Amino acid sequence: MDPDEQRNGATPNPEQTADRYPAQLHGEGREDHGSAVADLAGAFGAELVRAIRAGLAQGASPVNGSRGPSNLSWYAFASLYAQAHWSGRAAKTRDEVSEALTAVTVAMLGDLPGRPTDQPLRRALRHWAFVVPGPGQGEMPAQDRLVLQWVAKASRPLVDLHDPVLARDVLESFRRKLDGGEAAVGTMRRKRKVLVHALRYAVERRELGSHPLAKIQWGVPKPAIAVDPRVVANPYQARELLSAVSYVGGYRRARGRRLVGFFAGMYYAGLRPEEAVAVALPDCRLPRGGWGLRRRVRYCGACESVHVQGRGTRSKTARCPPVRTGLESGGG
Repeated sequence: MDPDEQRNGATPNPEQTADRYPAQLHGEGREDHGSAVADLAGAFGAELVRAIRAGLAQGASPVNGSRGPSNLSWYAFASLYAQAHWSGRAAKTRDEVSEALTAVTVAMLGDLPGRPTDQPLRRALRHWAFVVPGPGQGEMPAQDRLVLQWVAKASRPLVDLHDPVLARDVLESFRRKLDGGEAAVGTMRRKRKVLVHALRYAVERRELGSHPLAKIQWGVPKPAIAVDPRVVANPYQARELLSAVSYVGGYRRARGRRLVGFFAGMYYAGLRPEEAVAVALPDCRLPRGGWGLRRRVRYCGACESVHVQGRGTRSKTARCPPVRTGLESGGG
């Protein structure tokens, strides 16, 4: 209806209205539009169902995802973990768990005013937070109680470990000692093992939907094997030691000469004690000068002597320096 017709009170012509607004008077357009919406909703619903099933197949909660539904802070969860794994553990294992949980807790603290200094903070965590008090243990000092109250407020949530940056920062904290130096490889490996086991326990309790470290590419470096010259005999000392052992026992029994061959094989050819005992003359090629060759025979742990029909043996050729070659050939 035109505005002029409405003001004049005229009745609108149905044919003119149909020509002017054809889509509003036909139900076919509305049905097509409703069918398209239904198809779109069905496709979206099917995709949503597939996503939920994929999440359940991966062990994740369809509501909270891989992070999990936990409302616990890391400190609260670590306390529960320490209590659950206290009984039946050796004293050294308990101390290692307490040390690792303390390191993770310090790395998981937020910026909250009133932070204690490092020494009382670690003392309270090591001696009280992750330790089940014994029957003869006294009450917690007031200072340590205040420190743990601050830790409970400043600790970040457990689910924050799903942040790759935070998880890597926690792992990197294992590399540093309290004085800022490089930690030992065994220490890093032990702390990481405790953290991995604790997070598995969180997944088991359904505090986390998945393991936060599963996608973190971080490994413990290989130990650097270096020989300390203070504990290894130098060539002059080795010759003096071989000369000294040659006087052991009487000459007829040749005990001293056998000891010279035994220790000389270990020092010059790098033989193990069981390999040095098993050496025979047919296993060696001893020229008059220069380097010689020796076939090293290794025995497995199940073989208690060299007479077990060669079972579990494997051989390897080793080069002998001229000094050792002269000893074996009788020139030394």
